[in-house]
Amino acid sequence: MSMKRRFGAAGVVLVLALALSVAAPLGSRAATPSCGVGCYSLYSQDYGTGYIPAVKNGTASTGEAIDLAASSDSNSAEDWYPDEIATVAALEAAGLVSSGLDQNYGNDMAYEFDYAPQGAESGLCMGVASTAADNTAVTLQPCGVSGDTLWIVDSADVSGGYLPLINGSDTNFSTPYVLKAGSSATSALTTYTLQVTNSTVATSQMWNAELGELP
Repeated sequence: MSMKRRFGAAGVVLVLALALSVAAPLGSRAATPSCGVGCYSLYSQDYGTGYIPAVKNGTASTGEAIDLAASSDSNSAEDWYPDEIATVAALEAAGLVSSGLDQNYGNDMAYEFDYAPQGAESGLCMGVASTAADNTAVTLQPCGVSGDTLWIVDSADVSGGYLPLINGSDTNFSTPYVLKAGSSATSALTTYTLQVTNSTVATSQMWNAELGELP
């Protein structure tokens, strides 16, 4: 995917939910100092910055489970680099996502989250092994191969600084499959149909992110 752009290389913080950039403090870090200011931490509305995605056992291999773990600057299993890939419309033109996804989210941006323990890119990204559905496990998958590792910012559902992340393999366009935190702070991540009650998205499906040191 030659369209991708790495955040953090110029000391920039991406505020995911609002797609705004502000200056990052010098010397800040995410999970480990080796990952540096370019490292990125997603966090859910349910559990806040105290728990962030981590590769189970820290092993960089295809299919490894991803759960939430207590945030720590010594846990390299929590090291991720963010890549802005392209708009959904551009990805549809490249044959990476469906036309239906383009019709509903064409102007929204898609990202990949590259697992990078101690700052060493693994070439594996947060994704799914097959088309997203209810309770599909989120695991490490090869980056840049298909929509399975793409996460689309659902800008229409921003609320309180959080928003849903739609998986790029999605085929359920009116109620898409999105990233979901588990019922406990250390549960495995899955995809699940977007759950909306009285125009409010379930907090387990709402996400924000920080580059650099978590507050």
